[in-house]
Amino acid sequence: MRWLLSLILLAAWLNWAGCSRELPEPESRGARLYAKFCSGEGCHDAIPPARGGARYWDVQYRRMLELMRQQRFPLPDAVEEREILAYLHRHARKAKKEK
Repeated sequence: MRWLLSLILLAAWLNWAGCSRELPEPESRGARLYAKFCSGEGCHDAIPPARGGARYWDVQYRRMLELMRQQRFPLPDAVEEREILAYLHRHARKAKKEK
């Protein structure tokens, strides 16, 4: 019962965090691959890339790949992986420049 409450709270947080908003360039191959692998079979909608910077996406992408492996979800091949990361980096929140 406790895990169900945790799952409900996680889903509510993800929805509140804006995970269901439309992705940039939704028809691009990068967006389609990102949505397919990073939310199509997962437990949440694709998180808009502007939610984090490029480093954030590098870390989160690797973390999610490991979770996908553990759950035996389909994984992107090397070319698809490069396209997903390029898409995330292109639309990531830009780091603030130091003056």
